[in-house]
Amino acid sequence: MRELLAIVLLCSLSMSLSAGQETSVEDQIKKLEQDWAQALLKGNAVSLDQYEAEDIISTDPSGRVTDRTQDKKDLSSGIRVQIRRLTIFPH
Repeated sequence: MRELLAIVLLCSLSMSLSAGQETSVEDQIKKLEQDWAQALLKGNAVSLDQYEAEDIISTDPSGRVTDRTQDKKDLSSGIRVQIRRLTIFPH
């Protein structure tokens, strides 16, 4: 999750600097999180490359641990995704 946060922050900062937008970094991160959640809900496995780091490791509420490859397989197989809350812990 740390790697994901780093990627999201870098993307946000890059977009802000290149576009000259007046939105805050926090708003940009929230937008990326919403876009990531929508991609998951729609079952868009291809877009995971845009939102998840190659070495992401996630744990779902049931304790199941997955990586990006497994996430893509799950979405491609039609697994149902339910997002309740995304928590990013500082390191």
